[in-house]
Amino acid sequence: MSYLGVGISVKDSPAPVELYKAAFGLELGYHVKNQDGTYYHSELLRDGQPFCSVVEAGEPRHTEGNPIELGLLSRRGKSWSGPLRFCRRAAK
Repeated sequence: MSYLGVGISVKDSPAPVELYKAAFGLELGYHVKNQDGTYYHSELLRDGQPFCSVVEAGEPRHTEGNPIELGLLSRRGKSWSGPLRFCRRAAK
């Protein structure tokens, strides 16, 4: 079996975590908070299975915003992860 995981970098991470929980019927799984109460790492679960992870975004590394991270783990134990460039562009 292969697993696909999505990691989302956001500002003020507690608010989006609560929004995603309510919108998608998720529960908070394993998580680690920063000293300021934001999420260093959080795993959101649906029916006990991983749905996505949410982390507090640092300073943008890309001019168009913070990318969404996508990870893939195959049944052979090989993995891949990397940024996707689904970033919203600023309005002109």
